[in-house]
Amino acid sequence: MDQDSANPAFDRYVAARTPLTVTLHNGTRLSGKLKKYDAYLLIMSQPPGDRTVLIYRHAVSSILARGKSPSVPRAQPKITAAPAVRSEPRAERSPAARPLRQAPAPPPARTPAPPVSAAGASEPAANQILKWMEKHRVEPQP
Repeated sequence: MDQDSANPAFDRYVAARTPLTVTLHNGTRLSGKLKKYDAYLLIMSQPPGDRTVLIYRHAVSSILARGKSPSVPRAQPKITAAPAVRSEPRAERSPAARPLRQAPAPPPARTPAPPVSAAGASEPAANQILKWMEKHRVEPQP
């Protein structure tokens, strides 16, 4: 939820004491009236005994205003003429004319990593890798 774009709506909800239903990311729904808010928190009061609930804004999934809410009047959409209808039907392409999709190439085969033996444990790892590369004829990359 973009916080800057939600602030004007929150201002209207606080001023009009609009009942809200807040849905959190984990699916929990909280109902009440928004008392205060800031960049990080929403503070709501819930009806039985006006219990105060603190909600982190990053946990909010959606907010639904219940009842009459003061909303900003929206411009009515302009009605335009319907698009022209084609006089002739579209030519259907046969399945044979469609291009075939190619399967992706399989990844290159990898050689297994060199095993570490008890005898080679005392040898430095760089030397073990070089010996393995020579054995499998792998060229070192810069």
